[in-house]
Amino acid sequence: LKLLDKNWISFFESIKDWSKHKEKYNGRPKLPNYKKKNGKNILVFTNQNCKQKEGYIQFPKCFNKYELKTNINAKLQQVRILPRNKHYVIEVIYKIEKKEKLNDNGKYISIDVG
Repeated sequence: LKLLDKNWISFFESIKDWSKHKEKYNGRPKLPNYKKKNGKNILVFTNQNCKQKEGYIQFPKCFNKYELKTNINAKLQQVRILPRNKHYVIEVIYKIEKKEKLNDNGKYISIDVG
């Protein structure tokens, strides 16, 4: 439902932008498409639904028999299950802190392999 809401909000924002800047678009933005009766959709688990314990990602109780092994110790943000043609793809999204860059002191090292 969150993705559906996001699609509709994006549609209305693009309609507003299209009315002001028509040169950016090839045509009027279209309504979000509905899935077929047997259509598959993206399944998203947030860090409130899943837990990361002892190298495994644990899913909610309805998916209790499934665990996903991981070796990353960063903070879990989302797990997405994406339907593809005849299989599913699992995307695990982590939050990793940025390392600060060192100040440039003007000293450099290089190696001549040749």
